Amino acid sequence: MDKKGNRGFFDTEGAAEFLKCGEKDVLHLVGEKKIPHSVLPFGKILFDRERLRDWVLSFEQMTHYMSEARTSEKSRNISIGKEICQRFGCISKKRSKYTNLYLGQQVYAQLHPRVKGDGIDLALRERGDDEKLPKCNVLKKIEIGKLNGYWKVNKSWLDGNGRFTEHPAAAFHIPGSLQDNPENPGWKELKVLLEYTAKKCSKK
Repeated sequence: MDKKGNRGFFDTEGAAEFLKCGEKDVLHLVGEKKIPHSVLPFGKILFDRERLRDWVLSFEQMTHYMSEARTSEKSRNISIGKEICQRFGCISKKRSKYTNLYLGQQVYAQLHPRVKGDGIDLALRERGDDEKLPKCNVLKKIEIGKLNGYWKVNKSWLDGNGRFTEHPAAAFHIPGSLQDNPENPGWKELKVLLEYTAKKCSKK
């Protein structure tokens, strides 16, 4: 408040100075309705000083919350990967960015935890161009280039470059909601995909 006890308002220029940013940034926040503000009948935009301060302080709290949320999300994604291996009796070996699933000495599938976002991704060996691959509704097909482990030698394995594999892998996203519901139809889709791929690989 000022000396007279009035709350006081910033105009766009004053808000930009207070926030240490440009007026364009302030107007963008206004347009996205992400910042407390008032629009007067004749179009002038004003910012209540106290509310603007509270808005700034809220990010101090949110940073801590988001950090915890990211940690929780990462743990949850790792957890669903372990549950998949336990549920289907997968023989697995963890790499830095993904987990290999084995059929004998051969890798027939991979689990790729997401760096950001919910759930985990599945890669199926050489099934990318398989027209008979079972269809899914819960598990959504994604591009192999978006997998967390699409790098270095494993990139070649996923692409099917002829050295380790001759056909590209098929990739699916497994939503984290499966972990909350043992009866989720996505579990059945996952079982069918793994068994189908294992059967195809065993014939080689």
